[in-house]
Amino acid sequence: MKKRTIKTQLIFGFAALSVLVIGSISLITFFLMNTHFQTYILEKQREMLKQTEHSVMLAHNEEAKTWDTKRLEQINESIASKGQWFILLDVTGNVIFTPSEAAQKESQKEQDKLKKMNPRETEEATKIFKLRDSTDAEIATLDIHYIGPLNYTKHDLAFIRDMKTNLIVVSMSAFLFLIFIVTWMSKRLSEPLEKLNEKTKELAEGHQLETMLPESSTIEINELVLSINELSKRLGKQNELRNRLTSDIAHELRTPLTTIKAHIEAMYDGIWPITKERLKSCYEEVDRLTRLIGNIEKITELESHIENLNLRPFHLKNMLCAIRDNFEAQYEAQKISLEIISPEILLVADEDKMRQVITNLLANALKFTPPSGKVIVQVAENDVEVIIKVMDTGVGIAKEEQEHIFNRLYRTDLSRATLSGGQGIGLAIARAIIRAHKGNIRVESELGKGSIFIITLPKI
Repeated sequence: MKKRTIKTQLIFGFAALSVLVIGSISLITFFLMNTHFQTYILEKQREMLKQTEHSVMLAHNEEAKTWDTKRLEQINESIASKGQWFILLDVTGNVIFTPSEAAQKESQKEQDKLKKMNPRETEEATKIFKLRDSTDAEIATLDIHYIGPLNYTKHDLAFIRDMKTNLIVVSMSAFLFLIFIVTWMSKRLSEPLEKLNEKTKELAEGHQLETMLPESSTIEINELVLSINELSKRLGKQNELRNRLTSDIAHELRTPLTTIKAHIEAMYDGIWPITKERLKSCYEEVDRLTRLIGNIEKITELESHIENLNLRPFHLKNMLCAIRDNFEAQYEAQKISLEIISPEILLVADEDKMRQVITNLLANALKFTPPSGKVIVQVAENDVEVIIKVMDTGVGIAKEEQEHIFNRLYRTDLSRATLSGGQGIGLAIARAIIRAHKGNIRVESELGKGSIFIITLPKI
C-alpha cells in the first residue's frame, strides 16, 4: 500500500470533500434557482396573455356589439415585439380580425429571434380564450399565437448567464479558500506530529529528550505530547536506575570477590596458612554471591511465570496471626508492638508467596522502627478488592525515593539499609509477587513519621 504523509492525506481528503460539497451545493442551488426562474417566466407569460385578452375585450363595444378594428391593429402591433399575434373569430367562426401580412411577418421575425435565443425551450404555441360579455354570453374566440412554453427575453438570458457566472466564481472562490484553510490546518496538525515522530525515534533509540516538547492547543496532540514527555522522563529515570543497578551489582559482586581473591592469593602464596576459619570465610562470601544471584533469578521467575501461582482460598487473618507469632520474640526484644487488625476474609491467592510478602514487610518494619514504636497490619475489603496496609512508626522514606524502592537492588540513603541481607531484593520480590496476583503495592511515607505499605489484591 502506498504511504502518504498526514499532510498530503489531509489536503487531498479535504480537497475531495470540498469539491463534492461545493459542487453539490452549486448544482442544487442552480437547479433550484433555474426552477424558480422558469416558474417566474411561465407566470409572466400567462400574465402577458391575460393582458392581451383584456386589451382585446376593451376594443369591444357591448352596446353596439361591434369591434374597434383600429384598436385591434394597435394591440397586435404592440405585442408583435414579444413574438405574439392573434386572430379574433365570432361565435359562428367568421374572422373578426386577423393581422395584415406585414404584421404577421413582423411577428414571425420576432419569433425567429426568440427561437434563436431559446433553441431548446421554445416553439410556437397557441392560447385560446373564449370572450364573454357582461351577461356571460360568448361573443368571440381569441386565438393568441406566441413562442412558448418558456419565452426568455434578452434580459432574462443575461440574468441566467450572470447567475451561472457568479455561481461559478463563488464556488471557485469558496474552493480556493477551503484549500487555503485545509493547507493551513494540515500544516498546523502535521508539524507537531512530525516533531513527535522525530522525538519518538530518539526515544526508540534509547536517548532521553534534551528538551521537553512544547504543549499544543489541540487536545489530542497535547495529550500525546504530555505522554511522550512523561515517557522521556521515565526513560531518563530508567537509564539512571540501570546505571545505578549496574553499579550496585558491581558493588555487591566486587566485595565478596575481592575478599575471596585476597584470601586465596594469601593462602596460595603461603602468607596465610590454610585454616578452617579462612575457608569458612571464603565459603560465606561465595554463599552470599549465590543468594544474591538466586534472589535476582527469583524475581525474574516471578515476573515471567505468573501462571505458576498456586491459587487457592485461605483465611487471611489466620495467616497474618501466624506470621505475627513468628515475629513476636523479635518485636518484644526491640520493644516494638505488633498488632493485627483484620476481619475474617477468605482470600484466593498463593498463600506461600503472600506469606513471603508480609514477612518481608514486617522484617523491614522491624529494622527501621525504633524501640517503643508500633507496627500495625490492617486489612479491609470492598466489592472488588482486598486492601492490606502495613504501617510503622519508623524512620520513613524520602519522597523522591518512594517510586524507586521496589526496583531490584535499589538502595536508598544511608539511613535505611535494604531488605534480605542488605541486597535490595526484598521489596522487589514483594512487588513481583503482588503483580503476579494482578494486584498493586505502593508506599506512603514521610521522613521521621513512618511508612505505610498498601497492597491491593483483586477478588477472584
